[in-house]
Amino acid sequence: MVYFKIIKGDFKTKETIRNVINYVLNPAKNPHNIFHAYGNTKKEIERMADSFLVVQRIYNKTSCKRVIHCILSFSKEERHSPKQYLRYGYMFMGFFEPGTQYIFALHVKDNFGNSCYPHIHFVINPINSITGKRLSIDKTMLYSLHEYINRIFEGNTDFKNFPEKFV
Repeated sequence: MVYFKIIKGDFKTKETIRNVINYVLNPAKNPHNIFHAYGNTKKEIERMADSFLVVQRIYNKTSCKRVIHCILSFSKEERHSPKQYLRYGYMFMGFFEPGTQYIFALHVKDNFGNSCYPHIHFVINPINSITGKRLSIDKTMLYSLHEYINRIFEGNTDFKNFPEKFV
């Protein structure tokens, strides 16, 4: 079973954006080094946060939630290779329009270094870098996203019962 969840949070300042990116790209949680980003050094994380903010300033859309943080989590029955998890990350991001800025990383360790259920964290800039359109997370979009994820995982998904122990 694959579970999907959007993380609640304000994410309205550069510091909160940097913190969530830093959390997602934490190498201690990702020993397989499976991620999509410019890199995961402090300087590169700062550049990613700046990049998200620059796009938002260019299109004068700075009063909204500055990032969308979501997770695809896999039950213990779901075993995939690190390359497959990387492919799933890119497949998930294929839902969004070209120009959508994002990072993602596979986590297989918890905050204490213990093994946990594999899950992929995504951080998405809600403002498209090409069109300037804001990503609207409404019921229609969530329904379409659910259908898209169902196709990727052949209906083996759950949007309602995200088990917190999986993260």
